[in-house]
Amino acid sequence: MKYCAVSIDVDPIDCYFGIHGLESPPTDLRSVVIDRAIPRFLKLLAELHIPATFFIVGRDLDEKITESANLAEKRLKSALELNHELANHSFWHRYVFSDQPIDMLKEDIVSAHAIVEEKLNYQMQGFRCPGYDLSPNVAQVLTELGYAYDSSYLPSPPYFAAKQLAMTASQIRGRKSSARMTDPRGLTVGCTPYRINPEKPWKKGGGIVEIPISTTRISMIPVIGTFVAMASPAVCQVALASVAKRNFFNFELHGIDLIDAEKDGIPGGLVAKQPDLRIPLKVKRERIRNALTKLQTSHTFETLSATAGRTQLATRTSIS
Repeated sequence: MKYCAVSIDVDPIDCYFGIHGLESPPTDLRSVVIDRAIPRFLKLLAELHIPATFFIVGRDLDEKITESANLAEKRLKSALELNHELANHSFWHRYVFSDQPIDMLKEDIVSAHAIVEEKLNYQMQGFRCPGYDLSPNVAQVLTELGYAYDSSYLPSPPYFAAKQLAMTASQIRGRKSSARMTDPRGLTVGCTPYRINPEKPWKKGGGIVEIPISTTRISMIPVIGTFVAMASPAVCQVALASVAKRNFFNFELHGIDLIDAEKDGIPGGLVAKQPDLRIPLKVKRERIRNALTKLQTSHTFETLSATAGRTQLATRTSIS
């Protein structure tokens, strides 16, 4: 049997302003992703009867930081009521996250975990680093805290080459991006879930489960929400046919994938830098829906915690 896990990063809109070296967004837009995108995803997933894992940024639930914290709590409760999973995407979502000292890493992870437990009475089991960068320090902290899995690695050289070019171009124009390049050893892990070596998480060992984000099999292009929303139907069909051959597909989406620049009032400066925002919501939603529908013909959908459980069981069985 083949499996697919849908994971959705609920990154606040200010993360995208930072990536492109833009000034902070207007105050009234700071909750636009969690407010507008989550209900749209919940409706789409309900139509297809697909469970998903939402990666949550802790500060969205903190009323001392975010005026719309109560709204975020409401949106996430709706996700839980529909039997979706919540996972930890750090408290602040800073792209320097993995570069921090281990005590700061732990404080960040624990703060996000604690506020979700307090507001939603929910224990998260999984984690994803901002910027796809799992360091040995992060792996150590997650192990100490008893997390079941991490899902940070994106083993796609083409993606990171394009990222480096974009960051260089931004720097030449005098705009400093908040994005960071990741440890290149993470590009070697492949797309099959495995148990990590906590000291060298890009290698196999007996630690927590790593669930890499999936790419095509030969070109290693990341088949994520941005790609599906922007690629032509023909190109997308070829890419999906490639990942459909995998026994497991970790299909990563972002909240911004279901944001509409015009309807949601996104400033033109960000729209100019973020090309997927120039595609109407109706088109993006239909393309993502078509991709999920196609995957349903070949894969059984599950949450990432279920993937981690299967991987742990398979590892124990192979050892015994």
